[in-house]
Amino acid sequence: MAIKIVTAKKGEEHVTSADAGALNQGTFGTDDYVLNVGEKFRAELVSNNEIKIYDGEGMMQGRHWRIEPGTYESVTIDNGSQGKKRKDLIVARYTKDSETGEENVELAVLKGSETEGNATAPEATKGDIRNGDLRHEMVLYTVTLDGLNVTAVDAEFSVLMTSVEEKEKLADYVKIVPVDLPGLTLTAFGSKNLTINAPQISGYKNLISIGVKGNGDVGLTSSTGSSWVYNATDRQRKWQSLTAYFLYIKI
Repeated sequence: MAIKIVTAKKGEEHVTSADAGALNQGTFGTDDYVLNVGEKFRAELVSNNEIKIYDGEGMMQGRHWRIEPGTYESVTIDNGSQGKKRKDLIVARYTKDSETGEENVELAVLKGSETEGNATAPEATKGDIRNGDLRHEMVLYTVTLDGLNVTAVDAEFSVLMTSVEEKEKLADYVKIVPVDLPGLTLTAFGSKNLTINAPQISGYKNLISIGVKGNGDVGLTSSTGSSWVYNATDRQRKWQSLTAYFLYIKI
């Protein structure tokens, strides 16, 4: 059957990692991410041959993997060569056994080629887990070697904001600002172009006027992006005051 209920009692084991992975892809995205919790896979350069990767939560094409809190994984960097440059990649490697279907994740180092010029990192394997690929590598860090020394360990992953952080950021990014205006009387189906000065707000750019509200009577309408207001009724109307609204974004 092509159709399947997942969140349900079936009387047998029926929920698979593919089910959970599909839900995670729809929730978090279809790419590779690090969740904003714990150490977020912080890297510590212990020596020119050892890097520790601390705890964190990863989302690899919907597959949740983790290094447990308070722990770390160590990876080994091969020796560099005097006068040579090299770039290695530290990856989280997803694999699936074609016979048993067993899935696993482990950290691995992809060793780059040595050169006397500008070094380039090797290519990580980009699979499609949702569609059954048996291998995929999520790049965590690029390790740069100059001669015998590791000179840089650069993060290559994106950290997702939590829902709470997204809400707070959006609230700070977008503002709707009201401006009080004096009252107005319009004849039946009458209109008027108002003079409205949008306030200047430090750190924000005014995008557009999003409307005018009449206070005290019915029938006042306005157009987004315009200062015109209209009496949409067949009789004279009087509004004790008006409120204009302006949309701002953070710059």
